[in-house]
Amino acid sequence: MRIVKISETEIYVEMTGKESFTVTCSSEQLAERWLALLEGLSE
Repeated sequence: MRIVKISETEIYVEMTGKESFTVTCSSEQLAERWLALLEGLSE
C-alpha cells in the first residue's frame, strides 16, 4: 500500500495491484486522522 498526501485535505491511496482511491476530507484535521488510520493499516 502506498499513501500520498496530495494536499491539505486529499489523500491518495494505491493498493496492491491496480486498485487505488482518493480520500477527500472537509478539513485538514480530518485528513490527518485519515492519514494516521491508513498508515496504521499499512503496517
